Amino acid sequence: MISDEIQFLKFSADHPAVFLDFYKAEDHDDFAHLLADAEVMKHVDGPKTESEIEKLFRRALGETAKPGDHIWAIRQTEDLAYVGHAALFCSDICQSNQREILFYLRKSFWHKGYAKTAGEQILQFATQRGYDMAWATVDATHEASKLVCEKIGFQIARMGADDKGEFFIYFADLTPPT
Repeated sequence: MISDEIQFLKFSADHPAVFLDFYKAEDHDDFAHLLADAEVMKHVDGPKTESEIEKLFRRALGETAKPGDHIWAIRQTEDLAYVGHAALFCSDICQSNQREILFYLRKSFWHKGYAKTAGEQILQFATQRGYDMAWATVDATHEASKLVCEKIGFQIARMGADDKGEFFIYFADLTPPT
């Protein structure tokens, strides 16, 4: 299982802009700054606390990952700079052969096409793993993320709301054409 993921990551590293990489202990500070950044996290659940960051970082390192979790650092190909965080995981809206995707980018990497590239790589990995469907939950006011979802092939499934506001649930059918 891990070797399949490594093979995919080596393939992804050929992309000219960014690639998905396993987290390393030395990524902690970049990860913490990303998830504590109020502007980056305003369309999610807001900035994370120190204890939430520590728990999530252990999961990103694979120490507490759940079965079916795939969690990566997004790195710039040119200099291996930490660009952001990406994940493919089983959420409450997923059935057994489906996964939800997410990605957060540092502000200095916004508007460069990196979210689109990372999203495409996550979907390619999901397809190679044999998942049937991918989901994404996007804050209704987050125009950039809605646009990225549409550019990488997601369609709106429905709108929802919770105590934090309205959101869209997008889906991408990953089954091969017949």
